[in-house]
This record gives sequence, structure tokens and C-alpha cells, in this order.
Amino acid sequence: MTVSEAYTEPTLFDLRARERQSDEDAQHTLQALSTDDAVTSAAVPAVGAEELAPEARDSEPPAEASATSEASETSEAKAAAPDLTPQDEKKRLEKQLDALKRKESELRRALLVAERPELSEAIRTIQGHAYSVQRAEEKATAGLSKAEVRRRETLEKKLTGLREKRGELDRQIETLEAEQGTLGAEQVATSKAERHQALGQLLRSLSVHAAEFSAAGIDAQSVVPELGRLMPELELFARELTEAPQS
Repeated sequence: MTVSEAYTEPTLFDLRARERQSDEDAQHTLQALSTDDAVTSAAVPAVGAEELAPEARDSEPPAEASATSEASETSEAKAAAPDLTPQDEKKRLEKQLDALKRKESELRRALLVAERPELSEAIRTIQGHAYSVQRAEEKATAGLSKAEVRRRETLEKKLTGLREKRGELDRQIETLEAEQGTLGAEQVATSKAERHQALGQLLRSLSVHAAEFSAAGIDAQSVVPELGRLMPELELFARELTEAPQS
């Protein structure tokens, strides 16, 4: 080291002095850390593998829990689901049973195809036609579509309104026909009464003037030709008057 270097004071912009200070700080830090590690290792007792084994065993899931995990999830799902009525539960179980039966059929078919590959085409063709028949049966029993249901409701409303109108019209027609029949019957009854009265008057006239026509030697029918048509009724009317009890 030269004299100029020994008596030169470090300035703010002296980089070498700053580097030396950083090295000294790092050494002090490492010494402090080593001292803390020694104290910690002396204070904490060593733990053997036997003492850690129970903790490791506790951290592992038990075999029974893993085996029953699916059952517990199923029970939780049932508890979370809303209560079903016996009918709904029966339908749900029937659907599950049908699904299992279809799955069994598919597996048996796949097993047969694996054993007899030459039958794969025949099985696929028969299965396709059977599915077509099943789809046709489902459509036949499916009922009306949503659009058809709405159309049926609209038609039912219109028919209900028309039936009500038809009932009102039928009642009006019956009233008018009854009135019309009454008018005709009244006229007929009036005419019959007038004719009966006229026949009585004609019969009395013939009785009063019979002696005059007889003395003159003239038949009343030759003078009044309508008497020939009315004579049977006049004779019947005369007998009724004769046979009627005298009041």
C-alpha cells in the first residue's frame, strides 16, 4: 500500500469501501445464524422413527373409509335430495332396473360379437330394426306434442263457445216454433168451432123449412148443391142432439 493510498479517506463515491463494508455485514449475519442453529438443536430432543410412525399412520386414510366412500356419498346424495313419494321412488327404481337390463344386454351382445365376429353384421342389422320398432311404439304411446296440446286447448275453447251459442240458438228456435204452433192450433180450433156452429145453424134451418120444401115438392139438395156433401155430417149431428140428455 502506498502512502497516498494509506492517507486517502474514502469518499461517498468510493466503490471499494462500500464493497468491503458489505462483505463484513454478510460475515456477521452468517455467524449469528450458525449460533442460533446450535442453540435450537441443543434445545429440541431428537425424535425417533417410532414416534413419527403413529402420526404418519394417522395422516393416511383408513382402508374402511376408502372402501365405504362411495356408499357415504350415495347416502349423502339421498339425504340432500327431496323426499320422494312411494310411487316416485318406485318409478325411479324401475328406471334404474331398466337401465341395468339394457346395459346387461349390451355387454352380452358385445361378448358374443367378441367370440363370434362373423355375427357382428347380423346382430347390428337386427338390433337396428328392433330399435325402429321400439321407437315407433314409443311415439304411438307418447301422446300429443306440446304444440298439439296447445292447439287442442285452443280448439276446445272455440268449441265450448260455439256449443254455448248453439244452445242459445236452439232455445230461441224452440220458443219460436212453440209460438208458431200455438198460432196455428188456435186458428184451427177457432175454425172448427165456427164450422160446428154453422152446421148447427144449417141443421136448424133445414128443420124449420123442411115442411115448406116438402109441400112444394122440392128437394133442398137440388136448390143448394153443397147439402149433398154435408148431409152425412148433418145426420150425425142430428143423432147426437137427439141422444144428448135433456138438461
